[in-house]
Amino acid sequence: MDVYAVLKQMTTEILDAAEHTLRTAHFAHYESWGDQLTRASLGDLYEHIMISLHHRDLAHIIAHCEGLAAERFSAGFDLVEVQTTFNALEQTMWQHWVDAAPADEVAQGVGMLSAVLGAGKDAAARTYVRLATHRHVPALDVQAMAEGTV
Repeated sequence: MDVYAVLKQMTTEILDAAEHTLRTAHFAHYESWGDQLTRASLGDLYEHIMISLHHRDLAHIIAHCEGLAAERFSAGFDLVEVQTTFNALEQTMWQHWVDAAPADEVAQGVGMLSAVLGAGKDAAARTYVRLATHRHVPALDVQAMAEGTV
């Protein structure tokens, strides 16, 4: 069985389950977006995951996730919000694959999914760290803390 073809047929069910998981996490940014925009964002990430899965091209998901992370970082999203989106998709994609695939093909499909999702999550995390290290953090003023002491 082709993991891409199987999961492509289950797109609606996968997105429904992942959206439910994301909605129950109660992240302020996604709640402020509303269901329609959150679903569109989730669908966009899913589509890029599927493109990489279909073409067996990690460069595609890495490039997309670097851009996505930079966009979310600039919008004030915490990394956990972005990672939870990946985790919601990962969980539902794995489950749908495991339920549909013959037992002797499960491991290969899970391995392919793990490679694509892992590359995307890693790219997002690295981008967040890179951006966070360039953000100016004011130094601690120890003198101001000591004012008023004897």
